[in-house]
Amino acid sequence: MSLAIFDLDGTLIKGQSQGYFARYLLGKGKIRPFKILVILLWFLGFKLRLVRNPEVMMKYGFSSLAGQKETEAVKMIAAFYDKILVNKFNPEILEKLKKHQSSGDRVVIMSNAAEPLVSFIGKKLGIDEVIATRLETKDGVYTGRIEGEIVYGEGKAAMAREAFSEEELKTAYAYADHYSDEYLLDLVGNPVKV
Repeated sequence: MSLAIFDLDGTLIKGQSQGYFARYLLGKGKIRPFKILVILLWFLGFKLRLVRNPEVMMKYGFSSLAGQKETEAVKMIAAFYDKILVNKFNPEILEKLKKHQSSGDRVVIMSNAAEPLVSFIGKKLGIDEVIATRLETKDGVYTGRIEGEIVYGEGKAAMAREAFSEEELKTAYAYADHYSDEYLLDLVGNPVKV
């Protein structure tokens, strides 16, 4: 049994799941147009490598969730998944994921995207183990803040070293698309640049 780590955005999903979700929320009137414009401009800067660390923008984006009940968020995520995201998977990488699952490998999604979204996607794909950016809650309500560190760059690799043994990592597969994932890809015996 091997370990197989899959990045989400740009790897399992063609594009950015949170970008798709933000546009979906805009269409439902759940997010202000100005906020979505700022987020989309930031994504452009990120793709052009003008912005290196997404944490500031993530904090800005997640502040929209302040006061949102976890149960309501799950309902929105489910509707978003069924209407939009189900059609955004990368078939080639999805096939590799299924191959690892059928081989009995330990499959993990490791993503900088918000944990509620990543966990929902994982469950739909038959994956219970995810490492994602956690959102702070109090009494079942989102505070609009990030809890702990974001799952990005060197921090993503550090989280992998913490979650998996050195032996697991030596023989592990990791699938990722972004330059910030180089740190993770350098840790594993079988890196796959998507």
